[in-house]
Amino acid sequence: MGKQRALFESWRGRYSDSPRAVSELLGRQSPEIERVWVAATRADFPQDVTCIPRHRMRHFAHLAACDALVTNDIVTRHLVKGPKVTYVQAWHGNPIKLVGLDESQPRYRNGMTHRKRMLRDVAKWDYLLSNSTEYTRILRGAFDYHGEVLEVGYPRNDVLVTDDGTRRKEIRRHLGLREDQQAVLYAPTWRDDAQREGGGFYHPTLIDWSLLDSSLPNDVVSSTACTTM
Repeated sequence: MGKQRALFESWRGRYSDSPRAVSELLGRQSPEIERVWVAATRADFPQDVTCIPRHRMRHFAHLAACDALVTNDIVTRHLVKGPKVTYVQAWHGNPIKLVGLDESQPRYRNGMTHRKRMLRDVAKWDYLLSNSTEYTRILRGAFDYHGEVLEVGYPRNDVLVTDDGTRRKEIRRHLGLREDQQAVLYAPTWRDDAQREGGGFYHPTLIDWSLLDSSLPNDVVSSTACTTM
């Protein structure tokens, strides 16, 4: 038997989200399995994984030949699924807004074409990860998915309950936060009712940051992080 191989893709080439959490756990528990990542740039990835470019021959070859595929979004050019591939879809977000088929009139560019690609990819899923029975209900309808759902939560969130404090200290040090400071994070998702001309979305300014900063105690630091689309 040849070497087993797992292929990971997150947000079109980033080292992030639940695929990253699964990859890092796999590296610790089963280092004999080769981990291959679809990468936008090699510099963002650790040295113990193999990186391949997206939508190139090596990408398509691995899609057909890998043992496991872990993604957090649809694979847009996933035309052929290999006979031994187990595809785990670790969806990237919580369905608190319309997604998939629930968007009756997609407002983003090439929305109906994207829907066709989505359904083509959904047909290849072996497992879908979910946070709860309610999320499962929504995601099944949104993707017309009838396969197996694993209600185990999102792997990316495991660190929130398993960290012994080491990771927290590293992140706060990286952000320049003192021990006595409190941090407030505002992290909105993209809004499908805030569309730019010509396609794409922007984040409406919903918070008066100057007012917020002037109103917060001195030991509180606010920051924001926005998803892109």
